[in-house]
This record gives sequence, structure tokens and C-alpha cells, in this order.
Amino acid sequence: MGLQLAQLSTQAVSRMSTQRVVVPNSTLRFSDLVGQSDAVSRLKDYSAFYSKTGATPGHILITGEDGFGKAKFAKAFAKEREVPWQEVEAAELAIVGDVTALLTNLRQDQVLILNHLQMLRKMHLAGFVEAMRSGKRCITIGMG
Repeated sequence: MGLQLAQLSTQAVSRMSTQRVVVPNSTLRFSDLVGQSDAVSRLKDYSAFYSKTGATPGHILITGEDGFGKAKFAKAFAKEREVPWQEVEAAELAIVGDVTALLTNLRQDQVLILNHLQMLRKMHLAGFVEAMRSGKRCITIGMG
């Protein structure tokens, strides 16, 4: 078993900045990643293509067993593209407003690392998937 990559969409979710965004000083690059040469090669190709065209990558899902380095691959991708990244534990997203805040505060080209996606509550997952698919998030203010 290894890491699996899947391009989910060609639309990017881009929003305003948030204080939760990390602009790392990490020096982690693709050349620092050991093993998983197919996954590294595919991410390099994505990075090179989007750097060359100036376009924003669509959503990329990196899956694999715990400990395979999925977050490191995502961080290296962000570093290679010189864009900010944010890492969030899905279990920390307790209420619908947490997911909405997370999605509406993404920066242009930002890499979002959502750890343990399986821990995201079904109600939140449905809204998250729809926002990823459509690039939109419906927000009710007040009592609706």
C-alpha cells in the first residue's frame, strides 16, 4: 500500500485570509521526500504544470495509511509552489460554523491539509464535499 493521489476538481476554493493560516518557513521540498516515488513524481508534475500556466490547482486528495507522510507531501507541494498551507484536525471541527469559517477563510492558492477526514461528522462532510464540488458555501445569518 502506498499513497494515492486523485484530482477531485478543477475549481479552486479561494477566499480571504485568516489568522489560522500558517505561512511556514519549512524547507521541506520534493527532493527531501523518501520513497513513494510515483506519488512524488505526480505531485511534481502537478506543481510544474500549475507553476508554468499560473493557474490554481484543483482539489487534490492524498490518501493512505497513517504514518505514510501524507501531510509532508502536501507541505512539500505548498513549498514547491511557494503558497501558504494550513493543517487542521477534522475532529476539531465541532460545529457547522467551524467548517464554514475554514472554507470561507482560505487564501488564493492555499493548501489545506485536513487530517483524519474520516473523523469529520457526516453533516459537516456533506457541506464540505458540496463546497469543494461547487466552490460555494451557503451561509445562513441569524435565524434564517
